[in-house]
Amino acid sequence: MPIFLYRHPETQEICEIAQSVHEEHVFIDSDGLKWEREFTVPNASVDTAWDANDPKDFVEKSGKKRGTMQNLWDKSSELSQKREKSMGIDPIKNQMHKDYKKLRKKDHPDVKKQKLRDSINNNPNCPITIDI
Repeated sequence: MPIFLYRHPETQEICEIAQSVHEEHVFIDSDGLKWEREFTVPNASVDTAWDANDPKDFVEKSGKKRGTMQNLWDKSSELSQKREKSMGIDPIKNQMHKDYKKLRKKDHPDVKKQKLRDSINNNPNCPITIDI
């Protein structure tokens, strides 16, 4: 049952009362005094926090959303960055790169970019640095 707040008219004391949504929202104490209903801002939230480490959560929440593939890729990238920040590496991305290499016998394009970036940026004879 939802909880409704009532304020004592003289002492300003707040009381929480559980009432059905079908009941009349009135509270009268044992002395016969009618308390004033206190209205608050709702604090409900739906699907605001995605668990970056739970693939089932991603599938469930992305299946219920409308949007484009770009929105899905952006959310996937955001969750990957959260995993990298919290763990130092993204195990899901690393596993995907391993599976890609095993299936196609070559590195994933993202791995190739990272290797190129590292080789250029770590070369002391190279006058430029890149961020691909």
